[in-house]
Amino acid sequence: MSQRKPAKPPFYVGGYRYAVQGAAEDLGVFKSERSTGGGHANTFLNADNGVDGPRYDNATGVAGTFTERHARVGVSGDFGSVFLGRTSSATDGITEKDLGNTSLVMGSDIYSLVGGALFVDGSGRTTHTQSFGATYGNIEGFDLRTDSDRVNLVRYDSPVFNGLQASAAVANGGDFDAALTYNRKYDGFEVLAGLGYINWNQNTVSSALDGSDAYSGSVAVKFTNGLNFALAGGRLNVVRANVNDGSFHYAKVGYDTGNWGFGLDYGFSGQLGNNAEQLDDAESYGIAAQYNFGKGVVAGLSYRNVDASDGAGAANQREDVDLLTAAFAVKF
Repeated sequence: MSQRKPAKPPFYVGGYRYAVQGAAEDLGVFKSERSTGGGHANTFLNADNGVDGPRYDNATGVAGTFTERHARVGVSGDFGSVFLGRTSSATDGITEKDLGNTSLVMGSDIYSLVGGALFVDGSGRTTHTQSFGATYGNIEGFDLRTDSDRVNLVRYDSPVFNGLQASAAVANGGDFDAALTYNRKYDGFEVLAGLGYINWNQNTVSSALDGSDAYSGSVAVKFTNGLNFALAGGRLNVVRANVNDGSFHYAKVGYDTGNWGFGLDYGFSGQLGNNAEQLDDAESYGIAAQYNFGKGVVAGLSYRNVDASDGAGAANQREDVDLLTAAFAVKF
């Protein structure tokens, strides 16, 4: 039987996130609902009438509608498992391996938590044309910046040999990816890791990636005393002329005690935005605490600073945004 987990984030019941952003005179509070598609449907609750200061966007960098997560059929046996339909590709979540107890409000897929945050540029303009989700990517699955990695495909998962498993998938149109994952417990610690390769033959998200490929992966270690670490990174090789190659790296340190989990992280994404010709960088620092009530009920709180730049000159330099996120989830 395959040990692959078919779904990345859980379905959230009443999973509201509240964000406070901007300078004291430009505070805005927003409600964000987690959708089954892995993105956010954002609702404007209160702000300074949309004139100044950071805002949330309900379209750029986030999913605004509900979509089916998995619609597949499959067979499994001693040979492994084969799946056909709309489901995860082999590298879906490959850079998101994490053993810490803060996954509700912290992880390398930062865009799925704060992707709708919009920036004021360095010259003070308030056109709000740049979102964090449009610039930050963690190179997992066929879509670099969102959770829409579940497409129509055929995927094979090998049996698990001493914690090691291989997977490969071919999507409708010819995109291909493959991955190796490893999970094993040793005396005093546990290791969870993944390494993936992606090749875009006929990308369904952006034709700018046709013929491009990427390597990415992550590793997480957790000790029995609760201390845990996670590292992730990857590189995108673009064949299109005048488009920069992309890169991503992420680091997290955490500590779990009882039902509590705490974490600090940093993420950087370079030239992974809209595959534009100009520079497109984003980075983030975060701190989080999470409590597990048991029976699938979890709550968390995090603070995150996000920044993005898009090209040269003051008009393309975005001001930092500070975000406070509170989340409550029921997983079933």
